[in-house]
Amino acid sequence: MICSETLKHLRNFSALAIVLNATFSLPAHADDAWLRACSNAKTAEKCQLPFQQGLSPVLMGASRDAQGLWGYVDLTGHMVIEPQFREVSGFSNDIAAAKKDDLFGYIDKKGHWVIEPRFTRATDFNAAGTALVVIDNRLALIDRKGAVIQTLPFGASLDSEGFVKGQALASVQAQVSPALWNAQTGKSLALPDDVMALQEPQSGLVPAQKRDTADSGYWGYLNDNGEWAVDPMVLKTRNEPVLNGEVIAVKDKTDWTFLDKQGVALSKEKYKAVHALKSGSWLVTTDNGGHLLLSSTLEKVQDIAADQAEDLQDWGDWLVAKGGKGVTLIGPQNQIVNVKATKPQLLMQNGNLWVLQNEGKSPQVVQIYNSNGVGLLADSVLNALREFEVQPLGAQELSSQKSGNGSAGQNAQAQGLPWALLEPNDAKKSVAILTSQGEVYSDPQWASVDGDIRHAPLLVKTENHKMGAIDADGKWAIQPTFAQITPFSGDYSWATTEDNKPESKRIIDNHGNVVDAPDNILQSGQRISSGVLLTAEGEGKDRRWGLWDIQSKSVLAAPQFFEVDDFKAGYAVARADGGWGVINRTGQWAIAPDEDRSGKPQYIGDAMFSISDDDQPNDAANAQHHFSLF
Repeated sequence: MICSETLKHLRNFSALAIVLNATFSLPAHADDAWLRACSNAKTAEKCQLPFQQGLSPVLMGASRDAQGLWGYVDLTGHMVIEPQFREVSGFSNDIAAAKKDDLFGYIDKKGHWVIEPRFTRATDFNAAGTALVVIDNRLALIDRKGAVIQTLPFGASLDSEGFVKGQALASVQAQVSPALWNAQTGKSLALPDDVMALQEPQSGLVPAQKRDTADSGYWGYLNDNGEWAVDPMVLKTRNEPVLNGEVIAVKDKTDWTFLDKQGVALSKEKYKAVHALKSGSWLVTTDNGGHLLLSSTLEKVQDIAADQAEDLQDWGDWLVAKGGKGVTLIGPQNQIVNVKATKPQLLMQNGNLWVLQNEGKSPQVVQIYNSNGVGLLADSVLNALREFEVQPLGAQELSSQKSGNGSAGQNAQAQGLPWALLEPNDAKKSVAILTSQGEVYSDPQWASVDGDIRHAPLLVKTENHKMGAIDADGKWAIQPTFAQITPFSGDYSWATTEDNKPESKRIIDNHGNVVDAPDNILQSGQRISSGVLLTAEGEGKDRRWGLWDIQSKSVLAAPQFFEVDDFKAGYAVARADGGWGVINRTGQWAIAPDEDRSGKPQYIGDAMFSISDDDQPNDAANAQHHFSLF
């Protein structure tokens, strides 16, 4: 076998040498490296391709040529098809792909065109008489006459040489279209093949990008049935549009304009930026950097001060515009609240908005607003708060809130907690809280308060070294009779009745009542999530997780899962033999594992999960090709 391959290579090189010696008579120059490579026995194989069906492609030309041209020689080394092509392939099924100028076609063994050049890429024909080509930026399958049999989706691309040596199959890379799956209904919605991207719903419709090239497309909107409610060719924008009620904001290369769902312009005005308000109104930025509040019918309502509208955030039905000198609150009825604050900081807590300012060592509370835009703290309370370091409980930066996602879970965390823990600036004074009634309150029994709490009730250690918990107004929710209590993450938590005695560990509810649980459940219990005790048996790779319902005191799932995350909105990500999936609170699969999906589901809100199969090494750049929503 080795001798045969060597003789074949020598024969190929000999044929090339015959042609070279007969063609080139001028000396080589510095800019003809390709010619010198073809004249060198060590590199000449790049200038002559293997024989296929009795002919071998060879690269020919003169030293003055910037590049050579390809022709074909027979087994005797004689040129049978004159050099005239920029690229060629070997013959397969009596046809070879050849490039003339910038386009590919197909030639026969006499060098005649059997399919005129009109493709930007072309592969060999297979035994069935078909080949893959790229025409008009689309991958297509053609027959021996050059007729297109099938045009593949825009997302399909050629990642191989195609039908190599006439083989029956060719490797094609296909970008997977997204899918939608709601875990609450258990139904998935198949989308058209040409949908390449989805975004979060807007006014009841899903923004979707329809591919018209390999890596780009126009945006439109899909309805609940996966059908086009607003056709992309109506909007004709490659930038994601913004739908607010019946009005769509569409961006060209630089400016935004307003259209209806039929693509008819609603205004001649153009803006540098737009922001949709939940009321149907719009905050827009003009060419000169000014800010205007427009009604749902695009009529001017009011100018907004530029130094109070540098950063925009959604807060419930309100829009909050923040600048270096203050904050502007824009309500659902277009009401305006202006708040003066130096370097303002915004927090969201249980539906309320905290406005703080940073002009001293620690942030000072300017005001807390409810969802009606009403300030909740009296001036006397604001003055009293200056004597404390204020630590809001269960609050998050407003900038971390996603519109329509995340706020509900955060609000649930803050419910039942005081508004803030107050650490006195004077070490001689006692710790206090800001109650849910907006009052400063303290109790002489309190020695310390756990400020890291995210769920009610608030844990307090007393002067006699016992632990209990208080409600939002500072009253005892759990009497201080325990040695230790673990922070709550729902209605239940762990508590011990005696220090340093694991056997005294108990499950308690948020009123301090001890749950009667079997000893084996207590011993195997690892953590509590949404009223479910996650149990575990075994060690290392043999460890398996199960579920035990605390309220009904019953087993939901015997130990069977390799891993189980905490529950969110009634669902938990879990891993079993088949891979990653999502279980509901009864331990049943809401999204069953699928061996075709290797990614771990990520919760994105509203009982929806994203799964990305991009966990292969060095595949991060192609993550968008393997993305689905469930």
